[in-house]
Amino acid sequence: MTEGMLLVGGTRSSPEVRHEVAADIPDPVIWLSRGRQDTVWASPLDLEPLRAAGAIDDMRSYDELGYFTLRAELPAPDLFAELTRRALEAERLRRVRVPWDFPMRVADGLREAGVEVIADPDAFAARRRAKREWELEGMRRAAVAAQAALLEAAALLRAEPDGLTCERIRERMTATLLAHGAESEEILIHAGARIPQGHDLGFGPIEPDLPVQIDCFPRHRASGLYIDMSRTWVPGTPGAAAERHWQDCMDAYEVAVRDARPGVEDLYARACDVLESRGHPTQRRPGEGLQKPDRGFMFSLGHGVGLEVHEAPSLGRRPDPLAEGDTIAVEPSLGYEGTGFVMIEETVQVTPGGGRYLVEPLPFGLRLPGGG
Repeated sequence: MTEGMLLVGGTRSSPEVRHEVAADIPDPVIWLSRGRQDTVWASPLDLEPLRAAGAIDDMRSYDELGYFTLRAELPAPDLFAELTRRALEAERLRRVRVPWDFPMRVADGLREAGVEVIADPDAFAARRRAKREWELEGMRRAAVAAQAALLEAAALLRAEPDGLTCERIRERMTATLLAHGAESEEILIHAGARIPQGHDLGFGPIEPDLPVQIDCFPRHRASGLYIDMSRTWVPGTPGAAAERHWQDCMDAYEVAVRDARPGVEDLYARACDVLESRGHPTQRRPGEGLQKPDRGFMFSLGHGVGLEVHEAPSLGRRPDPLAEGDTIAVEPSLGYEGTGFVMIEETVQVTPGGGRYLVEPLPFGLRLPGGG
């Protein structure tokens, strides 16, 4: 039985659709792949942007499927179910693979018409992991914006240490991102001697001589691509424990970036080897009587980045084997009450020679770039 891969949706709600068609299309499209042949049905208003994006050669108007007549008769969910059924019927397809979040009404309509609909999230994740050049360029632009925002934060930490707050830094970083064509409302800023609670935004005053960990993961607005990077700086003089924790994180980070090669399955374990050898608890070895660590290396090593800030592959205890071209955020961290939270993070591309930076990284180190 001949089968295809099917997507139905708009590019702003479906990263799978955006990956395949490249253009930013607000209205739903139907994308169908049969091996090396891809076809998109779309509104006549969207055909020119799709053509300009250059990702799809075979573009067809919804009018070929009777859209003009059907839209006066059917509500939107039933309309797209019927359009999709007609598209598959025209291609003589009776079985399709779809992502896990495929529209239920469309799937129901296809099954009612005798089409076998198979959820295959791994197949679509694999397609998205193979980044196209326009996606890599979008990630580079997001990275440039993130670096500008981080440098703005560093300048504030140098110039205004007294009375400075996490909120003030986040406000200035957000404005800098917008000026560089990117956006983020969730810049994480963890300052002081406490351990942060997961993705807590971070609030309150900046304390001298204690770590300020800033996690910036903006979206480039034009392309929809994300980047993920983090630096930890100390305004003033870092304590001995913070210096030691930073060096341990850096050593684990360098091992992970060096070993980010196709086929590697245990990148998380390799980072754990480094940190455990320095005496730090990890998720793998949380400590006697604990199911998960309450200090040390409490989180995973990272994740894939692209049209979503968290996507395949996983770099946790149950990791995915790396594939050439993956773009992954490598983010070893250490947290201890009384010392604070230290993390180093960059997004790199998996290559046979190890992780490759998308842009030249900012300086590493606890001391603020450009001065003490």
